[in-house]
Amino acid sequence: MLRQRALRRAPQNFQELYESMVAPRLAMIDISMKTRQFALTPLETSAMLMISESEVNRLMQERGSDIIDRATFFSIMKAGSSWLCGLYKRECEIGSPYVYTSDDVAYIYGIEEPVVREAFAKAGVSEATQYTLPLVFRQIET
Repeated sequence: MLRQRALRRAPQNFQELYESMVAPRLAMIDISMKTRQFALTPLETSAMLMISESEVNRLMQERGSDIIDRATFFSIMKAGSSWLCGLYKRECEIGSPYVYTSDDVAYIYGIEEPVVREAFAKAGVSEATQYTLPLVFRQIET
Protein backbone atom coordinates (compact mmCIF):
# COMPACT_ATOMS: atom_id res chain seq x y z
CA MET A 1 0.00 0.00 0.00
CA LEU A 2 2.76 2.43 0.89
CA ARG A 3 4.52 1.57 -2.32
CA GLN A 4 1.37 2.33 -4.34
CA ARG A 5 1.08 5.74 -2.70
CA ALA A 6 4.72 6.50 -3.48
CA LEU A 7 4.15 5.62 -7.12
CA ARG A 8 1.12 7.85 -7.56
CA ARG A 9 1.83 10.95 -9.55
CA ALA A 10 1.08 14.43 -8.31
CA PRO A 11 -2.19 15.98 -9.49
CA GLN A 12 -1.68 17.69 -12.84
CA ASN A 13 -4.74 19.94 -12.63
CA PHE A 14 -7.21 21.22 -10.09
CA GLN A 15 -9.78 18.58 -11.05
CA GLU A 16 -7.36 15.80 -10.10
CA LEU A 17 -6.56 17.61 -6.86
CA TYR A 18 -10.27 18.04 -6.14
CA GLU A 19 -10.99 14.38 -6.90
CA SER A 20 -8.17 13.15 -4.69
CA MET A 21 -8.48 15.50 -1.72
CA VAL A 22 -11.85 17.24 -1.57
CA ALA A 23 -14.45 14.95 -3.16
CA PRO A 24 -13.71 11.88 -0.99
CA ARG A 25 -13.92 13.94 2.19
CA LEU A 26 -17.18 15.59 1.10
CA ALA A 27 -18.59 12.17 0.19
CA MET A 28 -17.62 10.83 3.62
CA ILE A 29 -19.33 13.78 5.31
CA ASP A 30 -22.42 13.39 3.12
CA ILE A 31 -22.75 9.68 3.87
CA SER A 32 -22.18 10.23 7.57
CA MET A 33 -24.79 12.98 7.76
CA LYS A 34 -27.35 10.87 5.87
CA THR A 35 -26.83 7.60 7.73
CA ARG A 36 -25.96 8.45 11.35
CA GLN A 37 -28.63 7.83 13.93
CA PHE A 38 -26.64 9.38 16.78
CA ALA A 39 -24.46 12.38 17.52
CA LEU A 40 -20.85 12.61 16.40
CA THR A 41 -18.01 12.82 18.87
CA PRO A 42 -15.59 15.75 18.80
CA LEU A 43 -12.87 13.32 17.66
CA GLU A 44 -14.96 12.08 14.71
CA THR A 45 -15.86 15.64 13.79
CA SER A 46 -12.25 16.81 13.97
CA ALA A 47 -11.15 13.95 11.70
CA MET A 48 -13.84 14.70 9.11
CA LEU A 49 -13.20 18.44 9.08
CA MET A 50 -9.41 18.30 9.39
CA ILE A 51 -9.36 20.47 12.51
CA SER A 52 -8.18 19.70 16.03
CA GLU A 53 -10.44 18.17 18.62
CA SER A 54 -9.79 21.19 20.85
CA GLU A 55 -11.04 23.47 18.05
CA VAL A 56 -14.20 21.35 17.79
CA ASN A 57 -14.70 21.59 21.57
CA ARG A 58 -14.18 25.36 21.50
CA LEU A 59 -16.66 25.77 18.63
CA MET A 60 -19.20 23.59 20.45
CA GLN A 61 -18.79 25.71 23.56
CA GLU A 62 -19.22 28.93 21.54
CA ARG A 63 -22.47 27.51 20.16
CA GLY A 64 -23.66 26.35 23.59
CA SER A 65 -23.90 22.79 22.31
CA ASP A 66 -23.27 19.60 24.24
CA ILE A 67 -23.77 17.32 21.25
CA ILE A 68 -22.79 17.35 17.61
CA ASP A 69 -25.92 16.73 15.62
CA ARG A 70 -26.35 17.58 11.94
CA ALA A 71 -27.01 21.29 12.53
CA THR A 72 -24.11 21.65 14.96
CA PHE A 73 -21.79 19.79 12.61
CA PHE A 74 -22.45 22.21 9.76
CA SER A 75 -22.18 25.18 12.10
CA ILE A 76 -18.77 23.90 13.20
CA MET A 77 -17.82 23.26 9.57
CA LYS A 78 -18.73 26.82 8.65
CA ALA A 79 -16.54 28.21 11.45
CA GLY A 80 -13.63 25.75 11.31
CA SER A 81 -10.12 26.73 10.32
CA SER A 82 -9.27 24.00 7.79
CA TRP A 83 -9.13 24.49 4.04
CA LEU A 84 -12.23 22.30 3.69
CA CYS A 85 -14.14 24.37 6.24
CA GLY A 86 -13.11 27.53 4.39
CA LEU A 87 -14.52 26.13 1.14
CA TYR A 88 -17.82 25.40 2.84
CA LYS A 89 -17.96 28.83 4.49
CA ARG A 90 -17.29 30.66 1.23
CA GLU A 91 -19.82 28.46 -0.62
CA CYS A 92 -22.43 29.38 2.00
CA GLU A 93 -21.50 33.07 1.82
CA ILE A 94 -22.38 33.24 -1.86
CA GLY A 95 -25.55 31.22 -1.36
CA SER A 96 -24.57 27.96 -3.09
CA PRO A 97 -25.79 29.14 -6.48
CA TYR A 98 -26.83 26.76 -9.23
CA VAL A 99 -24.62 28.72 -11.64
CA TYR A 100 -21.13 29.91 -10.74
CA THR A 101 -19.24 32.81 -12.29
CA SER A 102 -15.48 32.73 -12.59
CA ASP A 103 -15.32 35.18 -9.66
CA ASP A 104 -17.42 32.78 -7.55
CA VAL A 105 -15.11 29.87 -8.32
CA ALA A 106 -12.01 31.93 -7.62
CA TYR A 107 -13.43 33.06 -4.29
CA ILE A 108 -14.70 29.67 -3.11
CA TYR A 109 -11.57 27.72 -4.02
CA GLY A 110 -9.01 30.43 -3.30
CA ILE A 111 -7.62 30.47 -6.82
CA GLU A 112 -6.41 33.69 -8.44
CA GLU A 113 -9.19 35.29 -10.50
CA PRO A 114 -7.17 35.62 -13.76
CA VAL A 115 -6.33 31.91 -13.60
CA VAL A 116 -9.99 30.99 -13.21
CA ARG A 117 -11.12 33.38 -15.96
CA GLU A 118 -8.59 31.80 -18.32
CA ALA A 119 -9.81 28.32 -17.33
CA PHE A 120 -13.41 29.33 -18.09
CA ALA A 121 -12.30 30.61 -21.50
CA LYS A 122 -10.31 27.44 -22.27
CA ALA A 123 -13.29 25.30 -21.21
CA GLY A 124 -15.54 27.39 -23.45
CA VAL A 125 -17.99 28.36 -20.72
CA SER A 126 -19.10 31.71 -19.36
CA GLU A 127 -20.80 30.19 -16.31
CA ALA A 128 -20.39 26.84 -14.60
CA THR A 129 -22.67 24.40 -12.83
CA GLN A 130 -21.73 21.39 -10.76
CA TYR A 131 -21.70 19.48 -14.05
CA THR A 132 -19.36 21.83 -15.92
CA LEU A 133 -17.02 22.75 -13.04
CA PRO A 134 -14.85 19.68 -13.78
CA LEU A 135 -14.25 21.06 -17.30
CA VAL A 136 -13.06 24.32 -15.77
CA PHE A 137 -11.01 22.61 -13.06
CA ARG A 138 -9.17 20.51 -15.68
CA GLN A 139 -7.90 23.75 -17.22
CA ILE A 140 -6.22 24.88 -14.00
CA GLU A 141 -2.72 23.45 -13.67
CA THR A 142 -1.46 22.60 -10.20
